[in-house]
Amino acid sequence: MNDTEKKKIFMMRVIIGSVAFIILILWAFNLKNVWQASRKDNKYSSEWSGLKSELEKTLTEAQAKLNKIEADKAAVEKKAGDKFMAGLLEGAVKNASSSAMTATSSTAIAASSTPPIAGGQTASTTKSGSLCPEYIDCMPTIGVAKPCVIPLGCEGITTIAY
Repeated sequence: MNDTEKKKIFMMRVIIGSVAFIILILWAFNLKNVWQASRKDNKYSSEWSGLKSELEKTLTEAQAKLNKIEADKAAVEKKAGDKFMAGLLEGAVKNASSSAMTATSSTAIAASSTPPIAGGQTASTTKSGSLCPEYIDCMPTIGVAKPCVIPLGCEGITTIAY
């Protein structure tokens, strides 16, 4: 290549670089104005704040409705539980009145003697004078199996020993 072509290529590179540099500087100065203009012109921010307030209002109403539904549900469950308990109490009163006659004859018999329990233990008296054993021996043995049943009324007093 000769000298003139090298000078032309060099001049072309310098001119293109200078134009690019000038465009970059103008863009940077204009960018400052763009940010300032967007700060001054907040027409979209007022729309966003309006939408935000409407959304908050809607969510507050929805939460209030959910709380009301939960309170209604709890009230219905409580009412159903009260009705169930009333039914149980009525049943217990009926059972107590019908078994009152049989209970008086059986307590007289139970008071006179302590009944034996499987395994040779005898029942011990506990609080309220009931005849419940302290424990029931349910260890596996060879031969006849022992009954491992807690007597009625002794559920909280008698324990099963394995």
